[in-house]
Amino acid sequence: MNPRVLLIAPTSDKKHYCKDEWLKHIQSLTYTNYDIFICDNSEDPEYYVKEFIEKGINCYHLEPKGHVVEYISHSQQILIEYAKGMKYDYVFMCESDVFPPLNIIEYLLTHERPVVTAPYFINYRDNHPTVCVQEIEPTYISKQSMLLSGESVFNRWDGELHKVFSCGIGCTLIDMQVFNYINFRSAKKGGEYSMNESVFSDTYFYKDLQDNQIPAFMDTSVICEHKWSDWNKHNDFILQ
Repeated sequence: MNPRVLLIAPTSDKKHYCKDEWLKHIQSLTYTNYDIFICDNSEDPEYYVKEFIEKGINCYHLEPKGHVVEYISHSQQILIEYAKGMKYDYVFMCESDVFPPLNIIEYLLTHERPVVTAPYFINYRDNHPTVCVQEIEPTYISKQSMLLSGESVFNRWDGELHKVFSCGIGCTLIDMQVFNYINFRSAKKGGEYSMNESVFSDTYFYKDLQDNQIPAFMDTSVICEHKWSDWNKHNDFILQ
């Protein structure tokens, strides 16, 4: 069996600093039955033509209307609807600044899970790196999700596959059957997870998985390179 996989990513010219390197990398993956589809939400409608279409990359342009978290989740949903229409078995979400091992697709497929992520570093407090993993923590009045510190994460790092409450989706293999139950969504004015910050689609993605009793896993035997930019400079992520 050789499942059909669609590598998907929302992107924009904000990731131009690593775009050529990333394109070369994702086109070099060793799995033998995958395609690539990108959704560009740059303000310049010519960017995706020059940087993707003319280079032979299947790409759709979404005009970035509204709040940034809204058009990113809209971009993700466009990618999923395309995968549904083309009857792919899996989507492999690979964000446009994440560089996984070249055999990542076939490796994640071996787990035979509905959702499985290969982790990568992000910035934590005071520029201390950690892996994007959240767990449920009790409070006096309810429960809330908490991003684990680097020390907490590495205390759990044992090279095994672990069921998780939430982690990033920057390098995630997802069975298309998952999207019979959930879609990508976000909140620009806070929501179930935040009172004053916008909430990205990955947060809701894992919440909706939990609500639908769909397990998610993270593989601690591998880690991806993440060439991130400073998202803290984007003030529109914070409500004024």
